[in-house]
Amino acid sequence: MDKRDHYSINSRGYLDRAKKRLSENKRESLIYAVLEIRCAIEARLQEILEPHDHISKKQKKSYEIKKLSKTVTKSLCPEDVGQKIIIHDGNKTYELIYIPVSSYLRNFAQTAGDYLHAIQSVFDDKKWHEINSNVHTVINKLEENLKGNLLGPALIKNDGLANLNIELIDNNEELSELLNKKGKQLSLTVEYFEVQ
Repeated sequence: MDKRDHYSINSRGYLDRAKKRLSENKRESLIYAVLEIRCAIEARLQEILEPHDHISKKQKKSYEIKKLSKTVTKSLCPEDVGQKIIIHDGNKTYELIYIPVSSYLRNFAQTAGDYLHAIQSVFDDKKWHEINSNVHTVINKLEENLKGNLLGPALIKNDGLANLNIELIDNNEELSELLNKKGKQLSLTVEYFEVQ
């Protein structure tokens, strides 16, 4: 396949296409942007669940936002609680951040279906403005969410070891090298925060 024809199915690919549709500044493009955003949110929830062995494949691959959210809450952590881990290596520090898919994003994804079915009556200008405003807000929140580089919080196993499922954004080679050194003694600070 030609590289120009590549269709990314990760959350960032969907978000990029949503932004492109939105930039076209047409009403029909706005509806396509809603579809891409809905897929981006679903994909992000699936990406968070994917690396965790204690979660079934069926639960990881659900397309229903409500079910994916319930799995995250039941299997990983409360749904709006994020985690920031600061790794101290001598004078250097590295941040690992788990930013959960917020209630706001999940609610938008669930109600996006209202715009994706055949419209029963023509939207007035006020409704188009509302959709446009909501899409801009959701894109901003989704961009913020995708700055996180942890796919879920650190989970302590029965043997006392922790799993960190890290997504290396922008090919962070220095962090990758640090984390691949066996026997390296590091100090960690963990903070929790809520997302809206």
